[in-house]
Order: sequence, then structure tokens, then C-alpha cells
Amino acid sequence: LGLLVVYWGTYQPQRTLLVPCSSPKKIKLQLDALLNDMGYSEDSDASPVGLLVYRRPALRQAFSGKIYLLIKDNQAQIRSRATHLRAIRKRLEKAGLKVTE
Repeated sequence: LGLLVVYWGTYQPQRTLLVPCSSPKKIKLQLDALLNDMGYSEDSDASPVGLLVYRRPALRQAFSGKIYLLIKDNQAQIRSRATHLRAIRKRLEKAGLKVTE
């Protein structure tokens, strides 16, 4: 079972979404709220300088992976598994934000 989980976790393709933003503080607040609604919270212990890491609680974390957020140059870069990015993209577009890959 353990090998199956490891294989499944490494097989999941990761992608990146790009969200243009005029205010880094505003986009961070919007993304915090969106990710909190999806069950993610910021993991300040795992975040290198400049990169924000979001994760779910321990049990759900095993199956969902992390979401990485980098905000610079008037653009937010969101990286995670493709399945999670589809849900994030739908929510961002519903909120009126332009999203590209």
C-alpha cells in the first residue's frame, strides 16, 4: 500500500497558474480566503522566504498535496497538482480574476 501511495503521489502532474495582480496584498487576501474555503491553511514552518506554502490537515494532506504561492512582479504564481488547480481556477474566474497557465 505504501508504494502505491508514493507512486500515485509522484505520478500526479503539477501545473502552474498565473494571476496578474495590481496589489500583492489584495491578491494574497483573496487567495487566503479561497484556499481556506477549500480546507487549506498557510504553513509558515514550511515556507522558504518569498514562497508561501498551503496545506490541509494531516490526514487529508496525505491525499491532497501542497499548494505553493509566489507573488512577485505584479503576478501571483500558484503551483500544485492539476486537479486542485482546476478547482482554484474555477473559483478565481468566478471571482472575476483573469487566470492563465
